Amino acid sequence: MRDLKQGLALDSAQPALAMMLARLQVDSGEAAFALQTLQASRGHAQDDAYYQAFLAALLQRHARHREAVEQYLLALKLIPQNALWWIGAGISLQADNRAKEAREAFGYAASSGSLSPELRLFAEQKLIELSR
Repeated sequence: MRDLKQGLALDSAQPALAMMLARLQVDSGEAAFALQTLQASRGHAQDDAYYQAFLAALLQRHARHREAVEQYLLALKLIPQNALWWIGAGISLQADNRAKEAREAFGYAASSGSLSPELRLFAEQKLIELSR
């Protein structure tokens, strides 16, 4: 972690280093620092869907749902078929009281054909819950 921090201190335009450091920080129970790490290099990762989705997941973990939705949608513009990101977006949309958009996100995820049976069931249950 020390070497990655030093590398980023020398050149913050290294989103791959930022992602590696953030993953280690999450694994060490330092999710707040991981979020800071990713946000610091965010401007250099505009075209990296995985970076955007990782940042979205950390924002979601910190109940910053509106920002999480923005990041998930950026990731999904680059890789729209990622059903897991549609689920993540749906969770944050629902938490942000955007039920109609959350239904759409869970609908995309459920109909993708790429989810495990458990995750497909989760998405379908969310669709039922949001239809009430």
